[in-house]
Amino acid sequence: MKWPNLIDALLRAGVTQAALSARVGTTQSVISDLRLGNTKDPRYSTGQPLLAIAREKLPAELVEQLTGTEGAPNPNPTEVRDAA
Repeated sequence: MKWPNLIDALLRAGVTQAALSARVGTTQSVISDLRLGNTKDPRYSTGQPLLAIAREKLPAELVEQLTGTEGAPNPNPTEVRDAA
């Protein structure tokens, strides 16, 4: 997982570190540490909400690239993604 790149992409999409930390339920310093690479593997309770926000705010192809899931089956079968 490329956490720094994922967080940078969210910041470029207009989501602030403060907004991320509020939605995830953690501190802004935790988000900053992930972005700077000071924390390599966040807790599940931090990582899963970040991924959910990324899937909401970023193009599916970008999320797949950043998470290393290119070509993998959609983990949320109720979510339909455009094939184009």
